[in-house]
Amino acid sequence: MINTNGYYRQCVIPLTVNPHGTRQPDAEALLNHLETLEPPQPASAETPKTDPAMRTKIAAEILPPMLRRELQHRGTLPENSSLALKLLAWVEITPNA
Repeated sequence: MINTNGYYRQCVIPLTVNPHGTRQPDAEALLNHLETLEPPQPASAETPKTDPAMRTKIAAEILPPMLRRELQHRGTLPENSSLALKLLAWVEITPNA
């Protein structure tokens, strides 16, 4: 992002959303502990998965404005600043059965 003073800044902002696109701030704490989570089990027909169309909608329509709001809330992105986004990772977490 480039702020109004012309400074270029990069940062990684973890965001978590549920399969419906609603932000889940409590789950963001899990992102700091991914290495302690159990490895994935082979998927079965009962394993909940995010619909591919919803994944696309979340990535293209929901996350960008959510990230902009988060950065403005933190004071990292002043108004009239440009912002370039790049999705670094997509992790789906399902509860243990």
